[in-house]
Amino acid sequence: MLASALDQALLRLVDEEREAFLMREVGGLGYREIAEATGVTPDGARMRIYRARLALREALAPSQAAVTRTPKEVSK
Repeated sequence: MLASALDQALLRLVDEEREAFLMREVGGLGYREIAEATGVTPDGARMRIYRARLALREALAPSQAAVTRTPKEVSK
């Protein structure tokens, strides 16, 4: 459930933000490396990743709440 929600949330990101986010989180690249690969400044790369993280947090918040509920909360 969460993996599917994550996939959908990633697809909704702006292409540049998704690319930078994946380079950082999956590829393990640093901001300078991402900047060089994408043709922006390191601050630009950092901003793209920041925006991607915000969008993902917002998109996944309802899914995350469902995953973290205790059994007692679910039965209410």
